[in-house]
Amino acid sequence: MIFTNGDLKEIRDLIVNNKVAAPAKVGQISAVDVVVPAQNTGMEPTKTSFFQALNIPTKITKGTVEIISDYVLLKPGDKVDVSKASLLQMMGLKPFSYSLKVIHIYDNGSIYDPSVLDITNDVYEGLFLQGINNIASVSLATNIPTKASIPHSLANAFKDLLSVSIGTEYVFKQSQPVKDFLKDPSKFQTIVVEKPKDDKKVEKKVEEKKPVEEKKKSEEESGGDIGFGLFGDGEE
Repeated sequence: MIFTNGDLKEIRDLIVNNKVAAPAKVGQISAVDVVVPAQNTGMEPTKTSFFQALNIPTKITKGTVEIISDYVLLKPGDKVDVSKASLLQMMGLKPFSYSLKVIHIYDNGSIYDPSVLDITNDVYEGLFLQGINNIASVSLATNIPTKASIPHSLANAFKDLLSVSIGTEYVFKQSQPVKDFLKDPSKFQTIVVEKPKDDKKVEKKVEEKKPVEEKKKSEEESGGDIGFGLFGDGEE
């Protein structure tokens, strides 16, 4: 029994994730896949027959036994025999682990399953919205108006009015844009102006305009070309 005033989910995760590796024992039932990875075992070639008895592919590399590819030694439900336990022990592999398992939670007078801690606010919101959708569906099917079905009823009524307006000459404010679009969709096309991809062309245009701007500026400083300088337009 664990007593805490902290967050229950954090405490549960801390307990479950605190695992201790354990070697395989003879007669033990495997709960997971036990894979012997491809590697150089460092064992002498005399151990080759031991691997061959377990159908593990090997080869001799630099005087040692090398496992060619990953080999699934145990599958969930398989029983550990003497040979497999010895192999795992020789290779220093601890495929199993032990940890505590939270069975029940007691909080404020209620006892519940730990899976309740995985329920988030998003899950509650989804269940609530699903209930509203179910109420709206029943209300629409039975023609009994409720707060959940009224928005859908108004939307359906608007669709009916819009259909009548499109099929006849009757027009109201909300149907006018739809009728205009159906009459001439080309009016609603947008023109997309693409930005020039070649920045050098833009720079070239700026350089070509620059001398003209400098010339205009020099003319303005000297009195311009309108015929009135600082000393008149000529000698009398």
